[in-house]
Amino acid sequence: MRRRDLLAGLAGAGVIAGGVAVGCPHAVGSSSNGSVEDERAGDERDGTNDRTTVPTTRIETFDAPGSEAGHEEVPKRGSPTVLEFFATTCEVCAGYMETLRAVESDVDATFVSITVEVVDVTVERETVVDWWREHDGTWTVGVDDDLILSTALDAASVPFTAVLDGSNAVVYAGVGAVAEHDLRDAIDRA
Repeated sequence: MRRRDLLAGLAGAGVIAGGVAVGCPHAVGSSSNGSVEDERAGDERDGTNDRTTVPTTRIETFDAPGSEAGHEEVPKRGSPTVLEFFATTCEVCAGYMETLRAVESDVDATFVSITVEVVDVTVERETVVDWWREHDGTWTVGVDDDLILSTALDAASVPFTAVLDGSNAVVYAGVGAVAEHDLRDAIDRA
């Protein structure tokens, strides 16, 4: 099922309010207190690891500061990746950009922000690009039309952040604006 069809159906059912999907309070690897440490850390005795891994997915990217129009494969194996899901109608997402900018500017990780909006249906791509400029984004921004990444991460509301290690295993995943020190800690663990 295409992203457009799914979200159009959800919007019609009243599940999407103000461009932000209403969903589960906890996500991949989250615990009941909202911390997002992956609790499925594997068995140290035999070296196995059952952490959730995220498939490399081709997303459409936009011509915006730090981003080029086209397509990109994300996440890339070999280094930590921060995936952040947002909506232009989400005020928390707008405020969270300050934290993301501060961390992105001085860590060794790839940042990718992905709008959850249905581009060219519920929001124009120019609106996403204008929002990106207004909030000083400086890394890749795009859309996951087929919902592969958001489904793999159970990213049901925004903002949603996932930190992946070099093998694309989830180290951290959760809903809401993450405190700067917590985001840095997650990247350090990746």
